[in-house]
Amino acid sequence: FKLHDVYAMFEAIMKQLQRAYDVTNENGQTTSMEVMGRSVVTKLRTVACDQVLFKLVSRLTFPPQLYCTRWIRLMFSREVTGWRNVLLLWDVFFDFVTVCPYIYTLKTDEPAILASLGQFQLQDVLENTAASMILMVRMKLLKTQDPNESIQILMNYEPFL
Repeated sequence: FKLHDVYAMFEAIMKQLQRAYDVTNENGQTTSMEVMGRSVVTKLRTVACDQVLFKLVSRLTFPPQLYCTRWIRLMFSREVTGWRNVLLLWDVFFDFVTVCPYIYTLKTDEPAILASLGQFQLQDVLENTAASMILMVRMKLLKTQDPNESIQILMNYEPFL
């Protein structure tokens, strides 16, 4: 049963990450990866309320999916030092997807709050994490005027944890 359980978990994770792996571009339509990259950048403006960083990242000559795709596909495992820390980080991601909606539901009886919580999707949690990573290197990005240096900062993110 262990092999079956592992495969079932892997399948569930990959189903949630399907958009990050979809590279089809039919009839010139926007790919899922492009939508994902734009979503991450938009979160800088809407969630973090950082107009300056949003404009800077939006004007870069390379698309956000170039760096965000790797982060999300690998669930940030290359940006974290040590496999134990990777597993701890993944536990947090999966807690947001499975546990947090139930915790919030238990703490409140207000229908408006319950309706707004919904179910967290793994893709959304990972996109929020990607936006947070861009925020963490905000000062480095604002200091540089060179687009090549900006891509270096985002593609060669210093490991943390």
